[in-house]
Amino acid sequence: MEAAELGLTAARGVQIAASLSALGVAAFWSMVAPPVLAAADGPTRRRIEAGLRQLFHASLAVAVAAGLVWLAAQAAFMAEADSLADAAAALWPVLTDTHFGHILGARLVLLALSAPALGNGSNGGRRVLAAGMAALALILHTWSTHAAAAAGIERTILLGAESLHLLAAGAWLGSLVPLFAAVGALAPEQCARMARRFSPLGMLCVAILAGTALVQGWILIGGLPALVGTDYGRIALVKLALLLVLLAFAAANRFRYAPAMHGPAGAAAKRGLRRSIAVETAVGLVVVFAASLLADLPPAQHQQPVWPFAWQPNIAILGDPDFGPEATGGLLRLGAAVALAAIALFWRRLRWVLLIAAVAVAAWAVPHLDLLLARAYPTSFYRSPTGFAAAAIARGAELYPEHCAACHGSDGRGDGPQAKSLPIPPADLTAGHLWNHSDGELFWWLSHGIDAPRGDLAMPGFADSLSEDDRWALIDYVRARNAGAAMAASGQGVHLVPAPDFSTACADGRTLTMADLDGRILRIVAADQPSAAAAPASSEPDVITIALQRDPPVRLATEVCMAADPAAWTAYAVVSGVDPDALAGTQFLVDARGWLRARWRPGDAIDWADSKTLLAEIAQIRASPSAATVNRGHLHQP
Repeated sequence: MEAAELGLTAARGVQIAASLSALGVAAFWSMVAPPVLAAADGPTRRRIEAGLRQLFHASLAVAVAAGLVWLAAQAAFMAEADSLADAAAALWPVLTDTHFGHILGARLVLLALSAPALGNGSNGGRRVLAAGMAALALILHTWSTHAAAAAGIERTILLGAESLHLLAAGAWLGSLVPLFAAVGALAPEQCARMARRFSPLGMLCVAILAGTALVQGWILIGGLPALVGTDYGRIALVKLALLLVLLAFAAANRFRYAPAMHGPAGAAAKRGLRRSIAVETAVGLVVVFAASLLADLPPAQHQQPVWPFAWQPNIAILGDPDFGPEATGGLLRLGAAVALAAIALFWRRLRWVLLIAAVAVAAWAVPHLDLLLARAYPTSFYRSPTGFAAAAIARGAELYPEHCAACHGSDGRGDGPQAKSLPIPPADLTAGHLWNHSDGELFWWLSHGIDAPRGDLAMPGFADSLSEDDRWALIDYVRARNAGAAMAASGQGVHLVPAPDFSTACADGRTLTMADLDGRILRIVAADQPSAAAAPASSEPDVITIALQRDPPVRLATEVCMAADPAAWTAYAVVSGVDPDALAGTQFLVDARGWLRARWRPGDAIDWADSKTLLAEIAQIRASPSAATVNRGHLHQP
C-alpha cells in the first residue's frame, strides 16, 4: 500500500474511531451511568459528568476534523492532484457532485449538530437525541462502503448487517473510555456496580458483532479459500482474532475484577480493571484500523484466492462408491475416539483406560483420513474470470489446434500424433472426469505442466508462451467442447454448463448482457433467415428470443434481440457439439439462472418447430430450476 493510500486509510480510521467514541459516550451516559451516578456524592457525579461532556465534544471535534482531512485526501486522490492547489480546487466538486461527498457531508453535519443536541448533558432526553444523531451518522457511513456497491438482496442484507455492526461497535468499544474515566473517579463498590451494568450492554453488542460479522463474511468472503487466500480474508481473520482478545478482556473485567472490588483487595482490583480497560481500548483502536484497511480492498469474493497449503479438503470423496465407505469409517472412528476422551474427563476411575482406548481408536482411524485430503496448488480455488464469455470460447477454439491438438487430438480424445511419445497418455478432454477438476487446477496444469511419475513432464506448461487470458480462454473452450460432446449425443447437458455470455442488441435500442437477463428463460436461435428467429406462438412474457447470426445481420422480427458479438456463433457451435457451418437452425434453451439446459436441431425427434412442443419444453425447464445462479461476477487478478 502506497503512502498516500495509507494516509487515506488512517484518516478514515480516525474519523470512524472518533464517531464510534461519540456514540459510545452518549450511549454510556444514557444507558449505563445514570443509576450509579445518582448514588454517587455530588462532587464525584459532577466531575464524571463534566468529563463525559468534554469527551463527547472532543470526539465530535476529532471526527469532524478527521472527516475534513479524509475529504481533502479523497479529493486529491480522485483528481490525481500534483499540488495543494489542485487538491483544494477539487474539494468542492467532490463534496457536491459525488456520492462519497454527499454521504460524508451529511455525516459531518449530523456530528456537528450532536453537540448542541446534547447541551450540558443534564437532560436524559437530550442525551438520547445526541446518541441517535451520532448513530445515524454511523449508519450513513455504510452507504459509502462495499455494502452500498452490492446489488439486489445482498445489498439490503449487507447494509443492515454493517449498520448494526457499527452501532454495536460504538456502543461497546466507544463506551470503554468513559467507563475508564468513571471507574477512576468512583469508589471500588460503585465501580463494581458500574461494571455489572455495563456487562449486559457489552454482551448484547458482542452477540450483534458476531452475528453481523458472520453475515458480512459469508457474502463478502464466501468461504475458507478466500478467507486464507486473499488480503481481504487475512485482514478479516486478524480482526476476528482481535475481537476474541477484546472478548477475553471483557470477560476478565466482569468476572474477575468486578467481584474482587467488593473484598479487601478492592483498590487493587480497581487498578487492575482500569489497566484492563485501557488495553481493551487500545486493541479496539487496532480493530477499527483493520476495518479501515478492509474498506480499501476489493472484497474477497472478487479476488482470486491463493491457497497457501499443499493439501485441500476433499469432502466429495464421501460420496464416492469406491472410497467413500473407507473415509466415512475413518471419520466415525475418529468421532468415537473423541467421545471416549470426553467421557474420560468425567469418569475418574476408568480415566486412563478410556484415554488409552481413545488413542488406540484414533490411531486406527488416522490412516483412512488421508482420503479426506487432496493435492492442492496455489491456484486450486481460482475461478475463470471470463464469465464463460463467447469471445473467450472462440479465442480458445483458435488456440487449441496450435497448442493442444498434437497431444490431445483434434477431437480432444487424447489420441493426437504425439500422444504415444509421452510418458503417460494425454487426458481425454471429452470424458466426464474433466468436471471433477476445478478451474484453478486446470489453470495450474496449463500454466506449469503435469509431472510424470518418474519426474519428467507428462504435459508441458504454457505460462511462458500463452498469456493468462489465453490460458483461461483455452480452459473455457475445453469445458465448452466437453459439454458439446454430451449435448451432441442427447440434446441435454450431462453437466450443468453456463450459457456462453454475449451482449445483445434489441430492436427497441436496448443493449443487454446475459447477467441483465437473469430471471428470464432464454431461447437462443442460430438464425439464417428472419422467420427462423420468430418468437413461438403464445410465448410467455418471461421468455426472450435471441438470434445468433454468422453473417451480417438480416432483418429480424421486431420482438427478437440479436447477438451483437460475432463470437457467439462459434461459441454456441462448440457447446452444442456441431461444426459452425452446420449450426444454422439450432435452438437452445437457457434457464432463468443462466444455465444451458437443452438444445434442438432440425430433424431431432422432439420437434421444437411446433410451438406447443417448444412451450412444453420451456415449462419443464421452469418447473425444475437449477440450484444456483451462474456467477458472472468480476474478479481481480492477484
